[in-house]
Amino acid sequence: MPEAKNNENSRIEDILIENALKRAMRKAAIMHKKMGNTVYASKNGVVYAIAPEDIVIPDAPPEDPHR
Repeated sequence: MPEAKNNENSRIEDILIENALKRAMRKAAIMHKKMGNTVYASKNGVVYAIAPEDIVIPDAPPEDPHR
C-alpha cells in the first residue's frame, strides 16, 4: 500500500509542477506580446522566431489548490 500512495503523490507533484511551468510560460508570453518582443522557440532542433502579433496565449492551467 505505501508504494501505491507514493506513486499517487508523485503523480500529483508532477501535475503541480507541470501546471506551474505552464502558468509561468503563459505569463511570459503575455508579457512579451504586450511589450512587442519577439519570442523564440525550438522544434525538432530548428529555432523559430515568433513575432509579437503571432504569439498565441494558451489557456491558463488550474491553480494549485494548496497555495
